[in-house]
Amino acid sequence: MKNYGDILKRPGVTCVVDSHAISGLDIRHLIVSNTDLAVIEESSLSALETKLELLDLPQNRIQAVPTPALKHLHATRLLTLNHNDITHIGPKAFEGMKSLARLNLYDNRINRIDALAFSGLDTLEFLNLGHNHLQAVPIDAIKRLTNLTSLELQENKITSISERDFAGLKNLDTLKLAHNFITELGPYVFKHLSKASQLDLEGNRINRLDNNAFKGLEDSLKWLKMANNSIREIPTVALKDMHKLQEFDFKKNNISEIKDDAFDMFGKTVKFVYLQGNQISSLPVTVFGEMHSLDHIFLGNNKLEHLMRDVFQPIIDTVQIIDVQGNPLVCDCDLLWYKQWLSQKVGIHDSVKEISLKTHCWTKKPKHEYSISKNDDHTLHHHHLLRS
Repeated sequence: MKNYGDILKRPGVTCVVDSHAISGLDIRHLIVSNTDLAVIEESSLSALETKLELLDLPQNRIQAVPTPALKHLHATRLLTLNHNDITHIGPKAFEGMKSLARLNLYDNRINRIDALAFSGLDTLEFLNLGHNHLQAVPIDAIKRLTNLTSLELQENKITSISERDFAGLKNLDTLKLAHNFITELGPYVFKHLSKASQLDLEGNRINRLDNNAFKGLEDSLKWLKMANNSIREIPTVALKDMHKLQEFDFKKNNISEIKDDAFDMFGKTVKFVYLQGNQISSLPVTVFGEMHSLDHIFLGNNKLEHLMRDVFQPIIDTVQIIDVQGNPLVCDCDLLWYKQWLSQKVGIHDSVKEISLKTHCWTKKPKHEYSISKNDDHTLHHHHLLRS
């Protein structure tokens, strides 16, 4: 392929794709990035209609989808228009791109999408509309994308979602709604997404989850990310039928108490639990009793003072990571088991060594901070006797 200088003309401050420069070339992947490109004329890409498979146009100055130029690209499978200045998507914006499978529109200024914007994209599987100015899910535009498997709407200005928002997306596997302004999840909001395995709602303002919020995801949901919200308790009832859930991410919420049956109805398949950065001060003895698949548990930066062996006994032989760094742990013999467990795991997992070095405990009289990894068993026992 020729260099950008051969492909682009630069009249003034803009660039125009030159059809003569690419005529006769066997180009399968065309990249025009980080230029002043603003205009793609109708005939610019016509010579590539049966050959071009990947078209990357990120970090330019494109203000509108170049529909007339794109209509010739019948073989193109990927189109990237990230980091441009597009404000809206009009009707049949990608007409003619009958092979398109992946469409990237991340980081534009899109605030309006016509109901027929994606008309004709029957083969589209991946759509990224992240980091735009959308205030609602573009229901009418996406409902016809029946083959879509991944929809990214993160970093927009969406304030609410409802049951009808995702109707028609029967093959969707991944839905990303992170870093919007959603405050609650109402009943049956995901009922049409029976194949969705990944749901990302991190960084919203969610403080309420209806008990039926996840209905419809029972046979598919594996990864649930709800970190950085305002949730006050583990939604046991809402998740009770999620019998395939593997990742439970509720870090940096406002959870202060974990009930003894918090994971009873869905915890058997969970492998990763992220609860760091909450307000948890104690753990019920039976809380991990049914979590036989648990592999990693992160409880750092909470308010835990004691770490009782009985709590972790059901999983102690199978769990690979127990991270409690950043808690105000008291130096006493209740920590002996954890110190010994860490020393056994250090040679197996590199991350355990870092956890061991960064986990500290405190004595109360006199108040002093100790590293668990450098604290011998006798010292912990001695401080336990002083405390008692």
